[in-house]
Amino acid sequence: MRFDPWVKACKVGLEAEITPDDYPIIRLVPSRLVPQEGGDRQRMELTIYYGAPLQAFDGLEAVYAELFRLETAIRDAVMFAAVASTPGLRVEFVDTITDEDWLTVYKLFASRFQVEG
Repeated sequence: MRFDPWVKACKVGLEAEITPDDYPIIRLVPSRLVPQEGGDRQRMELTIYYGAPLQAFDGLEAVYAELFRLETAIRDAVMFAAVASTPGLRVEFVDTITDEDWLTVYKLFASRFQVEG
């Protein structure tokens, strides 16, 4: 699934120098790799961060609506990519957390997944 032209960049990792001007973004961040017993399988905990600048929308409700749309698109893309690319790969959506409106310039969501294969 394509996320442009809305998303400026989709990258692996969170750079220290990300600024509000870089938004809207998607960042894929592997947070934990756990070896599984018996064999070469491994479980990865993956967090996907995505956000939008508040000034790009007409009110906070519009920002939330766009990020909920993006959450659905990301979940669909992760699940489709797993099934299509690697037989035997298992992906589980865990949850999505938000910045709870603490950030003043942009809104940030983080969806967490467990990937085993």
